[in-house]
Amino acid sequence: MIIKNKINSASILSLIIALHLIFVFASINKPFQGDEVNFIHTTEAIKNNRNPSAFYSLVHPIYEGNSQPLLYYYLLALSTTLFGDSLIAWRLVSIIFNVGVIVLVYFTALLVFEKKEENKKWALLASALYAFNPLTIQSSIILDIDGGILNFFTLLFVFLFIKGTKPLYFVLSLFLVFWSKLTGPIVLFASLFFYLACTKRKDKIIKIKESVFVFI
Repeated sequence: MIIKNKINSASILSLIIALHLIFVFASINKPFQGDEVNFIHTTEAIKNNRNPSAFYSLVHPIYEGNSQPLLYYYLLALSTTLFGDSLIAWRLVSIIFNVGVIVLVYFTALLVFEKKEENKKWALLASALYAFNPLTIQSSIILDIDGGILNFFTLLFVFLFIKGTKPLYFVLSLFLVFWSKLTGPIVLFASLFFYLACTKRKDKIIKIKESVFVFI
């Protein structure tokens, strides 16, 4: 019975991901616009000149300094190098990491619900609500740090935090959040401290302080 439940849960989660991808690929053929053009110019600069410190400004037709960490740009460069200069190759990074978020939502919900068999349906519901959210689908088909990789690494940190892993894993996941976007850790820690203060989980607060100390 337990094996059957695991298979059913995995099948339903796979179906949710498949339906999500259907919606994504149905909307993927859209022209690049706005900040997406800046991401493309910065990525091309990395690939051609190995100089990621500049991107093309839509406001002023000059090259300006880039103010964000470069992880997302390097992932875009890797994707377009491997799969060519196509719409799918440019948007593949966001698609993959959004699928990862769907999976993390499920496993994080399982931890929140203490892995009770009867609560797996709520974890699947949480994944479905995220997967079929129009904003999630939109973030899968645009070039954007927040919807591309920041959500994934932030939720990865939250998952490890709830699971109660070693401080080293907190540091590594925090580094990925920081390397995704400079403001990511600030919002993350502010939210966690507020949550823990309300729930009076002093043990978790100590673990966060240890992670910040090691990271610094």
